Amino acid sequence: RSQRKIIVAEMLEKLGLEGLGKRYPHQLSGGQQQRVAVARAVATKPAILLFDEPFSSLDENLRDSLRKELRKTLKENNVTAIFVTHDKKDALSLSDRIAILNDGIIAQLDTPEVIYTCPGSEFIASYFGQTNLIEATATDNGYESDLGFIDHSHDEKMGINGLLSIRPQWCVIDEENHMFKGVIKEVTYFGEYQEITLEIGDNRHFHIHLHRDQPVKAGEVLGVKIDAPKLKIIEK
Repeated sequence: RSQRKIIVAEMLEKLGLEGLGKRYPHQLSGGQQQRVAVARAVATKPAILLFDEPFSSLDENLRDSLRKELRKTLKENNVTAIFVTHDKKDALSLSDRIAILNDGIIAQLDTPEVIYTCPGSEFIASYFGQTNLIEATATDNGYESDLGFIDHSHDEKMGINGLLSIRPQWCVIDEENHMFKGVIKEVTYFGEYQEITLEIGDNRHFHIHLHRDQPVKAGEVLGVKIDAPKLKIIEK
């Protein structure tokens, strides 16, 4: 009994529920009830846990802290967990492997890093946040694209063509060694960064993210270079 009390107290503290141990369910908010359910499941140290949208009724700040604590708790207790979620942050930050379901079929199964940097389809590329999809063909030392040559090492078959997913945060301003130029059509401030919409010809738009303090304005011409961690052709 004493050990149970210690475990209960630890779980309540880890999930931000300290001081609420003596309350009845109807005295808790929906988010608190959800955290109690997580604490109750983890406290038994099962071999495997199934989670179905476990953070759906929690606010963003609480979700962030619970993700970290839950992953740490699962790892420390060597518990396997399967999460069902539509939240991209949940999937990327909690998972060792992600299975993307599309129309009931597993479209891709891999690590979060591979899923994000080398999506297997346009659907997956677009699902995990904003991206630029450009036509490209693999060469021996990079990619020939409709934006220009992308100097990037890869292990793909030469001549394979399709689309490359270029995330906005993988783009940097480089007026001397730029890959392409674009005219700023719109600047949107998001606090941590600015989202820049560039027109790159034929009314095509390309999105990049810049530091929040970088001085830019509509009408300016920017030289852009792509600095991606990894690239892989999405075959059509």
